[in-house]
Amino acid sequence: MIVSKILIETHFISKGIDIKQEKIISDNLIEGNYFTGITLDKMTPDFTKLYHNKATSEYSSSRFSILPHYSELLGESFEIGARNQYFDPEILKLKNHPYFLFTMFCPQIISTKDVPHPIFLQFIKQAEKNKK
Repeated sequence: MIVSKILIETHFISKGIDIKQEKIISDNLIEGNYFTGITLDKMTPDFTKLYHNKATSEYSSSRFSILPHYSELLGESFEIGARNQYFDPEILKLKNHPYFLFTMFCPQIISTKDVPHPIFLQFIKQAEKNKK
């Protein structure tokens, strides 16, 4: 997702990395106007629990790969909640924040009014819990 790419680039800029000089994120690896499937793998205990009743297959209309060295640098500010079968980060949660997270896939594709995606449900629960 383009917004996720922008958030990651902004993070690296804030760390003093010149993203115009250093290639951090690949170009979109998907050509055309369709979705590709990814499998969530290597999930943290919190996200394993979140996905306990859901398959770990997700869909995305864009596929960006973060170079492994930079992927590890994300761990300074973000918990990498899940990686895909290619070991790219798919879910990133801001450390020290109760519910700020973003995904590299499109959870809304498989979410419905009757069966919302677990990430949406958790977001609503955390927002209610932290309401002031």
